[in-house]
Amino acid sequence: MRKDKLLAVWEIVRWLDEARWNEEETKHILIPGTVFENLDEGQKIIVHWLAYVTDQQRPYQDVWMKGGPIFAEIINKYCNKPGSIFTLLESYTSRSAKSGGVDIFKSKTQLIDGLPIEYTPRFGMHILSIARTLYLLEPFKLNLVKYLSEHWDFAGKPENNSEGDNCISRIAFLLYLLSYHSIEKGIVSLHNNGEEIRKHINKYSEWLGNLFSDEERLYDYFNKWSRKDRYHKRLWAALRDYLKPKSCFQKYFRKSLGNIGNIAFKTFLENKGEEILESLELPGDLWNLRFFEKMFHEDIASPEDLRGEYERLKKLHRLSTRFYPEQFDVSFSFSQYMCDEIMEDYCPFRANSQIRKFCIRTIGIPKTGNLCPVAMITCGFRYYCKPEDCPIKDGIEEHLCPGCTIKIKNV
Repeated sequence: MRKDKLLAVWEIVRWLDEARWNEEETKHILIPGTVFENLDEGQKIIVHWLAYVTDQQRPYQDVWMKGGPIFAEIINKYCNKPGSIFTLLESYTSRSAKSGGVDIFKSKTQLIDGLPIEYTPRFGMHILSIARTLYLLEPFKLNLVKYLSEHWDFAGKPENNSEGDNCISRIAFLLYLLSYHSIEKGIVSLHNNGEEIRKHINKYSEWLGNLFSDEERLYDYFNKWSRKDRYHKRLWAALRDYLKPKSCFQKYFRKSLGNIGNIAFKTFLENKGEEILESLELPGDLWNLRFFEKMFHEDIASPEDLRGEYERLKKLHRLSTRFYPEQFDVSFSFSQYMCDEIMEDYCPFRANSQIRKFCIRTIGIPKTGNLCPVAMITCGFRYYCKPEDCPIKDGIEEHLCPGCTIKIKNV
C-alpha cells in the first residue's frame, strides 16, 4: 500500500473526527432524564460505563435512551441508600417470558410514552458483567474513577522499553479486569442464576485481590492481555469518551478525579494530552473493519495493523501530533450514513465527489457562524465551518475508496 494514500485518507478521517468531537456536537448528552442529570460526576461515569457494557448488537437509541436512564436510577438508589448489590439489581429486573431469555431491566420512576422504561441487554453475560462490576466497586462507593485512582501506582509506571506499555493501556487493562475478563457465558438471569452469579463473583473477587497483591504477576498478566485481548471494542470506546478533548465525559472524569485528590493522576491527564491521544486504541468494531477492507484491502485489516502503520510513519516523521489511530472510529457515523446507504457519489474519499456541491465555500454562503452541510450529510454531525482546516473544499484527484455501488455483470 502506498503510504501517501494512507496519509490522504487519514487527513479526511482526522477532519471527520474533529467534526465529531466539537462543543456543538458533544453538548448533546446521550443519556436523557433528570435522574442522570442530578447525579454527581463520578456517578455519571459509572452509568456511562454500564451502558457501554451492554452496547453490543443493540440499537444505540435503546442502549443510551432506555438503558442509560435505568442504570442512572440504580446508581442513584444505591448511593442514597447503600445495600446489597444483588438485592438492588434483582429489584430492578424481572425474568424474561422466554425460556432462557435475558433479564429485563425496568425503571421504577421514569416513563417513556406513559410507560415505565424497559431495557433488555442482548446477552446474559452483560447481566453478570454489570453485577460483578458493581460488586467489585463497592469498596470504592461505585466510583470507577476512584477505583482507577487507587491503582495509579500500577497504571502510572509503565515500562517505557516495552512496546504498547503506557499509562492509558494500563488504565484500559484495569477496566478490562473489572468488567470483561473471564465473564462466563450461560448466565442470563439474576433470578434464575443467582447462585451461579454469587459463586462466580466471590471466586473472581478473591482471584483479583490476589492478582493485585502480587506486582510481578500483575505485570505478567498485563503483558499477556496486551498480546491477546488488547483491542476490545466496548472497553476502548468507553475509555475514549473519558479522555477525548471536548467530551462532556472527559469533564466529568477530571472533576471526579479532582474531588478524589490524586495529584499524580490529575497532573498526568492535564499535561500529557498528546501521549494520551496517541495511546488510545481503535475499537475492533465490525464497521471499522469493513471500512479498512474497502479502503485498504488486506494492507490494513485490523486495529493492530493500523497501530503498526502509525508507529512506522511516526518514526519516519511523516505524521504530526494531529493524527492518531483512534480517529478511524467511523462505526456510528460515516459507515452507517455513507457506506451502508451506498452514497458513493457523495463520498469525500472519491474523486470529483458531489459532496463538494454542499460545501459552504463552494456555494458562496458566508462562512462565519454557519454549520457545515458536509459534516451533517456524511456523518450527521453539527459542526461549524472552519475553511482553513477543511480537506473537502478542494476535493481529491483520485479515488481513495473503490466505491460501494453494487455492479452486476451478465455472464
